[in-house]
Amino acid sequence: MAPIWTGARCLSISLNQPLFDTLYHAVALEQGATLISADRRYYHKARHLGQIVYLADWRPT
Repeated sequence: MAPIWTGARCLSISLNQPLFDTLYHAVALEQGATLISADRRYYHKARHLGQIVYLADWRPT
């Protein structure tokens, strides 16, 4: 679990976001999953990192 906390902390600092906002994205990055986020501001700050889709743009496959 330590890599998740470390990743979330790094995201929090680099994106200037609260730690809570970065936890799910850190899990997605660690696990090779995609985070579907309804938080437009966070999405726009973090999309360059990959593995994140804005909810309004998401289409089930």
